[in-house]
Amino acid sequence: MNSNTYYQNMDKNHLEMGLENDDFNNQNDFSSIQKHIRLNFIRKVLGILGSQLLMTVLFCIFSMSSKAFFEFQMQNIGLFFVCMISSIVILIVLYCFPYLARKVPNNYIMLFAFTFCESYIVSFICGISNPRIVLMAALMTFSMVIALGLYALYTKTDFTMQGGLFFVLGCAFLMFCIFGMFTQNKIFHVILSVLGIILFGLYLIYDIQLIVGNKTVLLETDDYIIGALMLYTDIISIFIEILNLLNNLNSNN
Repeated sequence: MNSNTYYQNMDKNHLEMGLENDDFNNQNDFSSIQKHIRLNFIRKVLGILGSQLLMTVLFCIFSMSSKAFFEFQMQNIGLFFVCMISSIVILIVLYCFPYLARKVPNNYIMLFAFTFCESYIVSFICGISNPRIVLMAALMTFSMVIALGLYALYTKTDFTMQGGLFFVLGCAFLMFCIFGMFTQNKIFHVILSVLGIILFGLYLIYDIQLIVGNKTVLLETDDYIIGALMLYTDIISIFIEILNLLNNLNSNN
């Protein structure tokens, strides 16, 4: 092999190695950009969620500390049902028409209206409950959310593939709740609350994995309103079920 051929082969090898390095660097850059976008998405979801929870906590504190506001709630029971119907309608609209949840500022306006209605509902329930039981339910909810959040982040189990199963379980639980409206059997309501806590705990794990995006199925980064909405409804549902459970157990004593 002459010297010209030797140097030509060296140049070819260097060129191939350079192309491979460029591809590797491009892949790393793309992966880094994706992680940065997902991280910003998670921060945005958590920021919105924090605002929602803050509004709900302030409503609850106001209801339990202000006699005038609590009397207003008791004298205007119809407003409670208006808020309940409104929150259901807004929730259905946002879930069934995702483009509305991505359009600014309409998405923020609808989210604020939903959070306001839910906060009023939760504050009404807290107002008619024993403050010590409310505090106990809040602490239990906080502990449960932290534990389930850590589990969702570090478990190898992919809950995002179980969406169909969770939908069926949710429909079954809804049917039991409707039946529970027509019975005063405390044992049935205790069992129903326990099942609700378990179900919404599973929903919380499922939704966290969708938002974090480290499993098979994930939320798109434009769906930050939907992500915050899912986590908020999970946490509020867990709190309400724990509060109902404690109220039922306390009434038996």
